[in-house]
Amino acid sequence: MPTGERALEQFLFETKQGNCEFFAASFALVLRAAGVPARLVGGYLGGEYNDLGGYYLVSEEMAHVWVEVFISGRGWIRVDPSGFAENAGAVWGSKPPKSMALRIRLLFDSLNHTWNSAVITYDFERQIEIARTAGTRLQGIEARSAFKSMLPYLLLAAVLAGLCGVPACRKRFFPPREERLLRAFYRRVERDCGQKVERGRVGLFELADLTGNQHVQEFADVYAGVVYRDKKLTDDEYRRLSRMILKGFRSAA
Repeated sequence: MPTGERALEQFLFETKQGNCEFFAASFALVLRAAGVPARLVGGYLGGEYNDLGGYYLVSEEMAHVWVEVFISGRGWIRVDPSGFAENAGAVWGSKPPKSMALRIRLLFDSLNHTWNSAVITYDFERQIEIARTAGTRLQGIEARSAFKSMLPYLLLAAVLAGLCGVPACRKRFFPPREERLLRAFYRRVERDCGQKVERGRVGLFELADLTGNQHVQEFADVYAGVVYRDKKLTDDEYRRLSRMILKGFRSAA
């Protein structure tokens, strides 16, 4: 509700802008000053119909405040003064088409609603009713129309599955440069030093001891000093290690 000693006066005569509670509180105050009984009512305005679940989704941002006016002989009459606002058409106008994001939200909300109704609030009669209703709906569904309605969700599921697989594929086919450098190092050691590298079993320092190669030891010191501390190689370090691999390890036994 509007707060402060002059909150409603500032809304009526100065800012002339505000949320629904400003319109409702000011309108009720003016009516009471004119001797007309009035009261504020809080609730929700609107809702998104969920075709899958067969219910209306009413969220917190749809909270609204309006006024009820008492008219002798008619009783309490609802009046929503927010309709007097210049942008009232944005609320009471025609609704835009449902976006894909909203469709996804309604899909997951329907699944959550079904789970809560059929499992969390365990009720055998309710479960039987859900099963009977689902069977009746399935009998009346045409395969073509059902596939057409589900096609956007199937495509979305395929896209999400593809996106989830991108990190794994990217890591496999496009490994970070530290890993590429280490692979090239292993191949060079095997070729120049004749030392078979058991990857994953032999560490860098152990490999350097096995080869007895000074340059292999130097590579291990630099690489392990960075990567084994959960850091990334700098450009200078990467170029230095790359040059060592290109030069080879034949002459420093």
